[in-house]
Amino acid sequence: MTKAKPQGTKLQVFSGKEANLNHLILLLIEKEALIPYDVWLLVRVVKNFRHTPYKSICRRVRILDQQGWIVKKGERPTRPRGTANLYGITLKAQAVLRIAEKPMDEFLESASEQKLHQLIETLQ
Repeated sequence: MTKAKPQGTKLQVFSGKEANLNHLILLLIEKEALIPYDVWLLVRVVKNFRHTPYKSICRRVRILDQQGWIVKKGERPTRPRGTANLYGITLKAQAVLRIAEKPMDEFLESASEQKLHQLIETLQ
């Protein structure tokens, strides 16, 4: 379904012990808004993540929300408790996923001068 590690530029959100899980959660939530339980069900399907506890997914989702990578998009009713928050991806997280896909060296070699000027203006 997804690659275990991002192949592009090394970023803070994709470093450390929970890097692979963060990347997978962001990729899943990018497609559609999900509650943590739905994220857990989808994570369990991915090889090497089959035995990830529900508590770990909830913790990662909460931390990603606090750090501003995902946001609450609404609520959805659930059977046991009533309602759960739907989470969607932020523009910042979409940019991070795109940056992580492609190494910066590869971009610099293939970019036109106009794109390089835009990059320089953006970074200033």
